[in-house]
Amino acid sequence: MSESSEIVPLCRMEASKHNARLFRNNRGLFLTLDGKRKVRAGLDADGASDLVGYKSIIITPEMVGKKIAVIAAVEIKKPGLKPTPKQKNFLRIIKEAGGISGVARCAEDVKLLLTGSI
Repeated sequence: MSESSEIVPLCRMEASKHNARLFRNNRGLFLTLDGKRKVRAGLDADGASDLVGYKSIIITPEMVGKKIAVIAAVEIKKPGLKPTPKQKNFLRIIKEAGGISGVARCAEDVKLLLTGSI
């Protein structure tokens, strides 16, 4: 197990402390057991993040008081590693659409992303 995959559960637990739910996005193309069909798994978007989900936000009374879910995407990277251009593009698209996105190297990074501190 790589160092980055070891922090995924910690990052997901940290997200739950901040009204967020992040799901592991395992991407790939696999063959069925009989080897006759290909099955694609995960979000079918180039550079899709390791963790994708939402943060629940309560809209202020001025905004009708409704609760909404804001998409969240977190790319998990080992210290010193950088996201690929496709991963950067995916994170940018999410952020430009009003979502929460960024790179995390530890659970504290997830907290900072979800609280708007980075």
